[in-house]
Amino acid sequence: NEGALVQTPLAAAQAAREAIGVARQTGDTRYWGRAQASLGPWWDKPNAPTELAILQSTVQQGRHEFGPARQVLTNALKRDPDNAQGWLNLAALERLTARYPEALQACGAVKNAGQNLYAAACELETRSLQGQHAQARSGFKTLLADFKQDDQRGWVYSLLAESEERAGKDAAALDAY
Repeated sequence: NEGALVQTPLAAAQAAREAIGVARQTGDTRYWGRAQASLGPWWDKPNAPTELAILQSTVQQGRHEFGPARQVLTNALKRDPDNAQGWLNLAALERLTARYPEALQACGAVKNAGQNLYAAACELETRSLQGQHAQARSGFKTLLADFKQDDQRGWVYSLLAESEERAGKDAAALDAY
């Protein structure tokens, strides 16, 4: 068992992230299990390092265990309320379960954690899911000028593309993709 070999939180986080990435890219659900195995010593532990708790909730979300994922994230964020990644994950989970006011609250916490650009993208994605496509389109285009790194810009373009798809603007979505 590869997960049993993980000894440190840092190694566990790296192994879990790799397995989560493969699960997302391939759709192979076995990798959710591998991520869980990597996190095994810290799984469901109330004092697990925040990063590992956030990764646990990611695995649970990937398995559609939304209630447990929300609980783990909420507990982790009580211990580390300035963890922007945790708040982004919670916002994504709330959007996924159509809890838009809660998603917007989580986006606000991302801003409070000092990540204004990510908070703006978080809010715009939530607004797009609520049918506010023109506001989202305008906001995403503005954000593209603010994000400088290619991977960040690629992420914002993907959010814009998805928003355009929801708005029924297939050509604009294709351009953004």
